[in-house]
Amino acid sequence: MNIGFDGKEAVRDKNSLGDYSRRVIETLARGDSSRKCLLYTPGMPRGACMDRIRALHNVEFRLPASQGFHGGLWRAFGITNNLHSDGVQVFHGLCGELPLNIKEAHVPAVVSIHSLDFRKFPKHHNPFERFLLNYKTTRACRNADRIIVPGEAIKEDIMNFYGTDSAKIDVIDSALEGESLEKALFESYSKAIKAFEINKD
Repeated sequence: MNIGFDGKEAVRDKNSLGDYSRRVIETLARGDSSRKCLLYTPGMPRGACMDRIRALHNVEFRLPASQGFHGGLWRAFGITNNLHSDGVQVFHGLCGELPLNIKEAHVPAVVSIHSLDFRKFPKHHNPFERFLLNYKTTRACRNADRIIVPGEAIKEDIMNFYGTDSAKIDVIDSALEGESLEKALFESYSKAIKAFEINKD
């Protein structure tokens, strides 16, 4: 299976979101050597945190073309231009967002949402940040075929704030590693592919 990822946080974030992204990518790449993991990132990774992933033969990096969108615009709109030609069979937004035009790519989509603190504790975020995060989360919840969350509390938050059907949300404990994490992720991917095929018809 070819799996596409929004690789921005994996490449640049040395904290929790980056750690989660790298753990997912490395787990899936190591779990099956024939599996291809494609990281769509605005820039090439630098620093020790990416060394183990860069050493894996079945991880490939996809950067913006010299012509067209770059940076945030490329992540929002340009990634989808490459998914079919790259043979991506499922796309995973690792950090709460998906390309805004992911539906136009006609590829099953999964998104991991880690927190809705910007909704629960609005005073900790400025108005523009709240607007942007809420917009991205609203679109991700609507466009994803499956949503992955780390616990029941965030699942309830997504249901309450965004009216998302509970049956669309998979709880995968953030402490899972190795084969247990791989199995849980693939169960979610399989559900996404099935939901995508049903909705396509």
